[in-house]
Amino acid sequence: MAAFVVQERRRDDAGPPRVGFTVTRKVGNAVERNRIRRRLRELVRRIGPDVMRPHSDYVMIGRRAALERDFAVMLDDLRAALARLDRPGRNRTRPFAPDAPSSDPPPSIPPRGDVS
Repeated sequence: MAAFVVQERRRDDAGPPRVGFTVTRKVGNAVERNRIRRRLRELVRRIGPDVMRPHSDYVMIGRRAALERDFAVMLDDLRAALARLDRPGRNRTRPFAPDAPSSDPPPSIPPRGDVS
């Protein structure tokens, strides 16, 4: 089981990489969630900002497995995850543009009422 999930989103500014951490209440009580967050923060501190892309935001989502997983293995997992995110040709998310017209036709929704 994975100890964390990493997501990345490019920004349009010239800033350094930013990292956010989240652990849901389903994972455990506050003490356990804080311990997971501390472990994730330490992973990022040890990796350093040079491995992450500038102009990017990263979100690390902690999982319960992060409590027992060996720290060295988690460090390797993070390096591998960042390398996968950096691969050319990976499916990148398009920037959100709510006013842009869609090229797909809207789905047809049957009228409410009498169904024949």
